[in-house]
Amino acid sequence: MLALLAEPGAARAQFNTRGASSTSTAGGGPAYVQSVEALFLNPANLGLSRHSGNVAVSLGNGTIYSGGDLLQFDFYNEHLTDGGLVTDSLAQEALDEMFGGADVMRSGGAQADLAPLVATYHTPRWGLGVGLRTRAYSRLDMNRGVLSLALRGINENRSMPVDGGVQIIVTTEVSVGGSYRLMDGRLAVGVAPKLVLGTDYTEAMLDSRVRIEDGVLTHRYDYVAKAAGSLSRDLISRLNLIDRNPFGSGNPLKTAGFGSPFAGVSGIGFGLGLGATYTLTPDVRVAASFTDIGSISWSGDTEVVTSNDSAFVFDGFELDRSRIVNEFDGSSVDYFEHVADSLATNSYGDVRREERSFSTPLPAALHLGASWQPTGAPGLTVNGGASLTLNNATANLTRMPSLHTGAEYVLGGRWTVPLRVGLRVAGGGAFTLGFGTGLYAPHVNLNTGFSITPKSTFLGRGGRYAFAFSALTIRF
Repeated sequence: MLALLAEPGAARAQFNTRGASSTSTAGGGPAYVQSVEALFLNPANLGLSRHSGNVAVSLGNGTIYSGGDLLQFDFYNEHLTDGGLVTDSLAQEALDEMFGGADVMRSGGAQADLAPLVATYHTPRWGLGVGLRTRAYSRLDMNRGVLSLALRGINENRSMPVDGGVQIIVTTEVSVGGSYRLMDGRLAVGVAPKLVLGTDYTEAMLDSRVRIEDGVLTHRYDYVAKAAGSLSRDLISRLNLIDRNPFGSGNPLKTAGFGSPFAGVSGIGFGLGLGATYTLTPDVRVAASFTDIGSISWSGDTEVVTSNDSAFVFDGFELDRSRIVNEFDGSSVDYFEHVADSLATNSYGDVRREERSFSTPLPAALHLGASWQPTGAPGLTVNGGASLTLNNATANLTRMPSLHTGAEYVLGGRWTVPLRVGLRVAGGGAFTLGFGTGLYAPHVNLNTGFSITPKSTFLGRGGRYAFAFSALTIRF
């Protein structure tokens, strides 16, 4: 599983959210990062740097990412936006193509992180690092049930699961790492514990089954919704899906600290990063690391909502013309809205709310890789590696491993420009390209990187799109 990896970079993060250099090569890895870029991915490399100076301060690193096997835009364009009539047979064919089995779940998410400050100090034997980072994740899961109802209606008798979920989490963390070199410097080991402060969390999970028989729809369901922080206090506590204005009066986004790292601490957790790097030859290095081992305990403004009912039966509307005239001033639209609201209220409106704490895991992952810089071509590095998520946390959109490879070539002398390209496959997404560049001065450097899926059904399913930047790193 080990592949060839590159040398320096600005990879900063998690399974999907990574820094500019790693995004440019479509992956990065634990042998790819060094110095300030190593704190969040492989602390064993905190003592490594190809740049001058043993002190480094990095300001303004960020990544924006969206991806997952639910983002199959080629499928949507082919089946849903061509203007043609979607028959039952075409809908069945399309759903089989996108989802496969009835129980197959597809996921999509958006993630962002900002590391405003990371600093490291190293000697030939050991390295130290400290960093501040804010991360925000959102995720949507669903099987084919919802689309089946939308595309095929309730005319055909059938039974199917209708499952899904949505999650949002915002955290701010402080990491402190250390590394030490053994075996005459050939083996480096590192550890990076961190304090995680959770500001917002929301989760809603639906486990249900719909049965359609002779035009009668029966929905048997079980769901749970959890929230903490400003999302719970200002949104979930006011939420009433049955009401025409679900969030009550006013604009809830103005009152909620929606995603703000300064909205107040509602959860506290601890995480751990571990890594090891071994130098096989002067130009070949292999490494492995674990990231985000740990969890968060949420106790501030927490709320858990479950349903007291478990079934909804719909057998059609009964048109009452006298009620339309007498109660709704002749408006059939208002009448049908009232009937629909009454049916939903009777079935879904009876909920149970509890204020109790709960915990959630951090997005743990395993990363493997190697780096190679040919002796005869000092400006060239070749990269590759693999990542595997270890749990179903919000940021981990799939449990499938992803593979990536790429290259960097550095142009120039005292002032240099790195050119980077890469590709990534598997991991719950289609073939993805990475590219980017930067500017290296003697004691200052910056980087930018992009990652794009040209076709969301080529060599996999689902798009991956990322932009990352490293605004300024100063070395002295």
